[in-house]
Amino acid sequence: MQHQTEMKSRTETQTPTWMPAVLAAAGVYNLIWGAFVVVLPNALFNLLEMPPPRYSPIWQGVGLLVGVYGVGYLIAAKNPTRHWPIILVGLLGKFLGAMGFAYAVVRGDFPPAFAGMTLANDVVWWLPFAAMLFHALRANTSPETATHLEFDDAINTLRGNGGQTLAELSSGGPLLVLLPRHAGCTFCREVLAELGKRRDELEARGIRLAVVHMSTPESAERTLAHLGLAGVPHFADAEQQLYRAFELPRGRFRQLMGFNVLWRGAKAVFVGRHGCGSIQGDGFQLAGAFVLENGKIRSAYRQDDASQQPDFLALTQHLPAAQPAGKRLK
Repeated sequence: MQHQTEMKSRTETQTPTWMPAVLAAAGVYNLIWGAFVVVLPNALFNLLEMPPPRYSPIWQGVGLLVGVYGVGYLIAAKNPTRHWPIILVGLLGKFLGAMGFAYAVVRGDFPPAFAGMTLANDVVWWLPFAAMLFHALRANTSPETATHLEFDDAINTLRGNGGQTLAELSSGGPLLVLLPRHAGCTFCREVLAELGKRRDELEARGIRLAVVHMSTPESAERTLAHLGLAGVPHFADAEQQLYRAFELPRGRFRQLMGFNVLWRGAKAVFVGRHGCGSIQGDGFQLAGAFVLENGKIRSAYRQDDASQQPDFLALTQHLPAAQPAGKRLK
């Protein structure tokens, strides 16, 4: 399993084939457009029936700058993950250029006839460039895989705040293990609050609880106590060994920044009043929940995007009635 986990990690950070293709297209486009402006500085103005610029060399200088960007994009196409600063500079230029054009049009200093040029030169590249930067950040912050443990080793080796392992905790009956996202994420706070609400019902059915997190033990103690989970065993897993052992992946752009995620996040922050905070751990990590019994997974839930939350009752409904869990620590 360790070899499979390492292979999966490498696969997750591989550059999608569309990224070099987009950068190559942007490079060629910029070179053609820059050459057009340098060689025929008045052609666009004549086409739009506008007076040409008074100082053509300034406009030609813009063409040269566009062409230089094109060279940069062609270089970045060789390795978008390594050459992300070029992509960042390009995105900033395209964003600020479009904003400058819009401001000039509002002021009446620039005719709106150039909107098509701004759309083709700048706006259409925003999303793919942003997605490439997201991928580069994800790849360059990928945790090391050399120390990842196999599942059995992880649940038998890593110990929680009470000194027990997940295997030991699950030997006394079913154990619901929650592995949320980083503590600053509003969805992490939401799912912990929901688990706190369901705690009495779950423990009455003999189901014990445990939480794995990427925060410090002290920070986790405060958060769990605030959300009705005081006394629940928790495991500080900054190296994400348990996350990897349970085969929880790191999220991609759609899974972390998709429209549904942003919409649900806004509702969780402002309507649910779960708030949000600084990233504590890996901001790309997706969450999951599992029922363990005698060191074996009885049922599992893995997020497909950061906004999804497990149904704790559905996850545990197959379990037979058991003796209630031990007395709760206050």
